[in-house]
Amino acid sequence: MGKNNIYKSLLIYFFIIALLISCDVGKNINLINPDIKIKKINLDPDGNFTLDDVLNSYDTNDVMGFIQLNNDYERIFFYDNPTISINLNQNSAQAYFFNSDTMDIIYPCNGIYINNYVLSNAGSGTYTYIGYGNQDNQNSLYYNFSSSNSIEIIGNQYIPSIDTSINFGSPIRILNVNRGATISTLNSLNISWSGESQCFAQIIIFNSDSLAEYSDTSLYEGSAIVENDGSFTISSNVMSQFRDGIYNICLTKFEPYFILFNNGKKSLIILKSSHKITVYLSSN
Repeated sequence: MGKNNIYKSLLIYFFIIALLISCDVGKNINLINPDIKIKKINLDPDGNFTLDDVLNSYDTNDVMGFIQLNNDYERIFFYDNPTISINLNQNSAQAYFFNSDTMDIIYPCNGIYINNYVLSNAGSGTYTYIGYGNQDNQNSLYYNFSSSNSIEIIGNQYIPSIDTSINFGSPIRILNVNRGATISTLNSLNISWSGESQCFAQIIIFNSDSLAEYSDTSLYEGSAIVENDGSFTISSNVMSQFRDGIYNICLTKFEPYFILFNNGKKSLIILKSSHKITVYLSSN
């Protein structure tokens, strides 16, 4: 496999993991029952953006590491008991390093700290924080939005040391859709949000209710990659393709940053910010 293809494969893996963590896509899929199908809906049939556009917007030349910082903000409820609300504002992180020339060796470093919080060594040059520390608890992993965040990598013969800081943008937050809202599939749906920036955003709408209520054993999932400009409207033609039920609306942005090592190589940092809300879709 050529170097560019390896870069792309790594990045695609990177973003697939991000999307799975952010929006729990497929969490309602009953893997025991192979008859369950996912009905895909394109939320932006006239749009031109794809995952490749997101990947190709990043300069991956001389990249020898990826650091993914996740902030997942959720205002959801259980499909079988809407009276039980879940409020989450959680952070996690992953990082790994490699030889930017051969791309076939995962390199370890001697430690990586985000805002003085150490990531765990998961082996094979991979580092992670999987405890999902609350954003409001600075005894665990946290991020300073719209201000400075420290990143320290303790190097060795493979990875140069670096102690630097990055100013993060605002997290993405949906402004005009509330948890528990009933949204008509007969009309268009406008979603507006804060946290705009010069990057892409992804909108996902997917079933979060029980398959036992339906006879066609299908789940519905709509998605689109759009400009992160603070507003997007889903047409009534698209909305009418959804079955009535309980859904999660998940909006995610991937904001890129770079840190430059003293050997001329760099690490790509992705701040993945998401907001998920549970709503009802109805054709009545």
